[in-house]
Amino acid sequence: LPLSELKAFWINDEHTIPILTEVLDLIDHQCLINIEIKGKGIIQTEISNFGAKFAANSSIRTAILDEKISADISVASRCQLMKLCKALEANIDGEVVQFELIFRNYLTGSLFQALQDGKDPYGLDLPSNLKEWHKFETPLFTPTTKGLKDEPLNSKKVRDTFPEIISSLEKLFKDFTTFAEDRGIVVVDTKFEIFVDEDGKWVLGDEVLTPESSRFIALEDFKNSNFISMDKQILRDFGK
Repeated sequence: LPLSELKAFWINDEHTIPILTEVLDLIDHQCLINIEIKGKGIIQTEISNFGAKFAANSSIRTAILDEKISADISVASRCQLMKLCKALEANIDGEVVQFELIFRNYLTGSLFQALQDGKDPYGLDLPSNLKEWHKFETPLFTPTTKGLKDEPLNSKKVRDTFPEIISSLEKLFKDFTTFAEDRGIVVVDTKFEIFVDEDGKWVLGDEVLTPESSRFIALEDFKNSNFISMDKQILRDFGK
């Protein structure tokens, strides 16, 4: 059972089927939390499927296929049928890396801490006097490597390497931000993972605009400066 996502996998030459569990994990801290939430896997799967459909409406393909798992399988409601793909890779500063492509609407978390420490890990040249929860007029793009320890990458270099991908994802993020806010949810940020299919075309992974890959806050709470997470950030804070 991979610690990173707490999914079991069935794989053949063409497809992979992730099976989401009911257990909580903290990949940032490499630990399991001995708490089982009834229905967690089902809900996560439904949200992930919704994110894939939202992306499809923006003409962005995902690795998630439309075919359904047979209802005869006991864990069918926690499964997705996915195209078997390889992670997107490129040479950045002399090193071949895989990517996590992150877009931020607000200044908080690790980026705010870096600014407080006088650091500029993404080459964004932000003003040093910005306050936490400052809203950016245009979402910031803050890519990192993908691995046990995600390392910041220069934003412009990654954007110049994949201009069409980044432009498409930025529009998707903006559209989803508007969609969510109209329904009472503030999207703080989100992470996209990109893969390449057998035809060499890029596709989104399985965690698309979900609480696993994004940070959400209820709009009413946000307006009252109650920055209470509706996502996995609660667990990350618990693990600190």
